[in-house]
Amino acid sequence: QRSNMFLSLEAADAALRSVGTSVTLVCTGFYLERRGFVGEEAKRAFGRYVQQVGLPLFFGSKLIECPPTNDDATNSNVGQDTSKSCPSILDHLADARILFVWPFYVISCGLLVGYAMAMISRTPKRHYNSVMLATAFANSASLPTTLLAVI
Repeated sequence: QRSNMFLSLEAADAALRSVGTSVTLVCTGFYLERRGFVGEEAKRAFGRYVQQVGLPLFFGSKLIECPPTNDDATNSNVGQDTSKSCPSILDHLADARILFVWPFYVISCGLLVGYAMAMISRTPKRHYNSVMLATAFANSASLPTTLLAVI
């Protein structure tokens, strides 16, 4: 029971850090835009940077992440075999098999929710597809980032 509580606290900590990071970035961007520091060209440049540089580097760093050892602070492990402290990505592939099914589940749920919302809100029939797609793919950009950050 103690380990379940620890896992719950660990998950809550990861969620709070993720939300805290997002809120900090949004507030910083809002402040900079309101003060006139960020123009349209800067917004486009930030968007290109995130899409073409930031996210690929983030994904790559998550794939090759190596947990620090106690010796890392003193650099006493220079020249030594650190393969015991750095797990192989192949060891975790079996744990990631749910990621092959999860996107289909999320998109299916989004389509169902979108259809239900279109019916409940009496959206005109010609707009049903737009509502369904907006809910099915609402989180398409941040889902991989969040999964890699937590995993």
